[in-house]
Amino acid sequence: MSKSSAASSPLYHDVSPEYVRYTRLFFIFSGLTCLTSIICAIVQAREEKKFYGIIISLIVSIFFVICIYVFFKRRILLAEKLWFVNLTIFILFLQAIIYLIFVFIKPYPVPIPTTIRTTTPFSTTPFNTTNTTNMTTTTVTSTTTKKLNSWNKQIFLTKLYEQIDDI
Repeated sequence: MSKSSAASSPLYHDVSPEYVRYTRLFFIFSGLTCLTSIICAIVQAREEKKFYGIIISLIVSIFFVICIYVFFKRRILLAEKLWFVNLTIFILFLQAIIYLIFVFIKPYPVPIPTTIRTTTPFSTTPFNTTNTTNMTTTTVTSTTTKKLNSWNKQIFLTKLYEQIDDI
């Protein structure tokens, strides 16, 4: 093939190179967001062990999106499936953002420990055979226990009003 005919023939692309560049840029941006989320989850996992599940989930998601992207680059996925590649990248991005929010903002406030005072009065009346007088003895037992209330607005406000009344 001569040089002049190669220069005059139009180039054929399955997908516009501009779209492929945008997809690559979006993939890099989503990957960085996901890595940031993994690093933050690793830092928080030292205190709470449930963040290890987030780390595993993000690593599996990154692996899946990389496989989809490589399949597209090697033309295993057809050019018409660029929307699917962008959708998987978007889901990875959304998952990373949601996990970052979950790691930084604790949506589970720690319940306030409160003390419960209970008094149990009981009386004993001994039987007297001489029939002089009945003696009554009253004993009051007081116990204090710590209880963690579930984080419910009504219960919390009720406990606050009870503590204000005690003061």
